[in-house]
Amino acid sequence: MLAYIIRRILLSIPVLIGVSLITFFLTQVGGDPVRIMMGQHADKDVIAQIRHELHLDEPLWKQYLYFLHDFFTGKLRSFKTKRPVWDHLKERFPYTLSLAILSIIIATIIGVSAGIISAVKRGSWFDNLAMLASMIGISTPVYLIGLVFILLFIKKLGWIHGVGVWDAWLEVDLGSIVVQIWFPLCILLPAITLGAQPAAFIARITRSSMLEVVKQDYIRTARAKGVPEREVVLKHALRNALIPVITVLGLEFAYLLGGAVLTETVYAWPGLGTMAVQAFRDRDIPMIQGTVLFIAFTFVFMNLIVDVLYSWIDPRIRYD
Repeated sequence: MLAYIIRRILLSIPVLIGVSLITFFLTQVGGDPVRIMMGQHADKDVIAQIRHELHLDEPLWKQYLYFLHDFFTGKLRSFKTKRPVWDHLKERFPYTLSLAILSIIIATIIGVSAGIISAVKRGSWFDNLAMLASMIGISTPVYLIGLVFILLFIKKLGWIHGVGVWDAWLEVDLGSIVVQIWFPLCILLPAITLGAQPAAFIARITRSSMLEVVKQDYIRTARAKGVPEREVVLKHALRNALIPVITVLGLEFAYLLGGAVLTETVYAWPGLGTMAVQAFRDRDIPMIQGTVLFIAFTFVFMNLIVDVLYSWIDPRIRYD
C-alpha cells in the first residue's frame, strides 16, 4: 500500500505541473495586469518599475518559474491587497471546509438511505418518487435552489435571519433548566443547497449498485440460510455496493472543497468560491493562479484518499 501511495503521489506531479502551466498561460492572455491595476492614464515609468518588481518584464518561462517558486514558498502576493495568497487561502478555506463537510454529510445520509430503500423496494411508490426527486435534484441549477430557499425560509417564513455568517444560539428546554447551545444556523441553508445535487447522484448510484449486488449468489445464499433481511442488506450487500458510491463521494467532496462558487455567491458565504469570483472581477492574477492551483491539489489529494478507502471497504482490492 505504501508503495502504491508513493507511486500515486509521483504520478500526480505531472498533473499538477500541467494544471499550473494551463492556469499560468491562460491568465497571460487577459491583458497587462499592471495596466489593469494602475489604469490607462498611469505614468509609464511607474508601470515599468512595477512590472520589473513583479518579474513581468522577464520571458514567460521565467515568469512561470517565479510563479511556482513564490507559490510554494508563500511569497505569491495579491495585486490588490498586497498580502500573500496563502494568507487569503488560510482565512477562507475553513469556511469552505465546514460547508463542504456538512453538505457531504447531508448528501450521504439522504442519498444512501434513499438508494438503499429504492433498491430494496424496487418498483414501489417510494422508488418512483425517490428517482423522480433525484432527477429533479440533478437537473435543477444550484443557484435556483439557493434562491428558492432564500425566498421561502428567509423572506417568507423568517426561520433564518439572513445570508452571510452570523452567530446563533439555540435554547434547549430540559425542564428545570434551559441550556443555550451555539449552532451556526447560517450554514444550514447553504449546506442543504450545496448537498442537493450530490444527494441526487448518490441516491441513483447507490440504487444501481445495490441492484447489481443483490443479484449475486452470496446474497441468495445468505437469504437461504435464514439471515435476517436487515443484515443481508446492510452487512452483506451495502458494503460491496459502496465502491462506486465512495468514488462519487470523493469527487463531490473534492469539488465542494474547491469552492462551490454559485452557492457561496448566492449566500454571501466567505469561502474559496466567493474569493475566486472577486479575484476574477479584480483581475487579480496571482490570486486566481494560487486559488486554481490549490483546488487542483485538493482534487489530487481526494482522489488518493478514495483509492486508499477502496482497499479498506473491500479487502479483495490490493494495489501491491
